[in-house]
Parts: sequence; structure tokens; C-alpha cells
Amino acid sequence: MKVKALRYGYYLPFSLYLKSRGATTGMENADPGRSYWLQPVLVYLMVAIGVILANLAGPKVDVGVANGKVWNTGDIYGASTLVTLFTMVFIALLALVVLYQAPERLEDA
Repeated sequence: MKVKALRYGYYLPFSLYLKSRGATTGMENADPGRSYWLQPVLVYLMVAIGVILANLAGPKVDVGVANGKVWNTGDIYGASTLVTLFTMVFIALLALVVLYQAPERLEDA
């Protein structure tokens, strides 16, 4: 708790100082270009592809749980792959579609 109070005690005056400088910094409040928004979408898509590839390379063995039920890890990997496809990959592709159908203001300068 003490560290948080020290950080707050430092960041509050610093943020007030930056606020007081205002527009004198010479920086505009411009919208970033399309490539700025493309980066996190591609990183998210790469994480999803990594999960799918890890599931494909995983060992397919039978495992037993405490109640005596036996599961095949291939089934678990398959379910994980489907969930990744229908959530992460779908959202990443949807974000790409929305990004490239955005108005011209997102065009890179």
C-alpha cells in the first residue's frame, strides 16, 4: 500500500505539470493511421494461431481423472482449437474487416 501511495504522490504532480503545458508541446491530437490499429489485431491473431499450432502438436494420450473417467487429450485439444477458431480468430478477422472498411480518416499519411 505504501508503494502505491508513493507512486500516486509522484504521478499526480507530474500529470498536473503535463496538463498545464497543454498545446505548447507542439504535438497535435491527430488520429493514428490504419497501421497503428493493425498491429494489435495481428498480434492477437498470431496468439490464436500459436494456440492452434500448439494444439496440433500436442501428444494424443489417454489420461484418467480422479473419478475414474478417461479422457483423450486429442479431444481436449480439438475442443480448444474450435473455441479458439470461433472466438479469437473470428474476432481478429472481424476487426480486420472493420479496420479496412473504416472511413478515409484512418488512411496513413
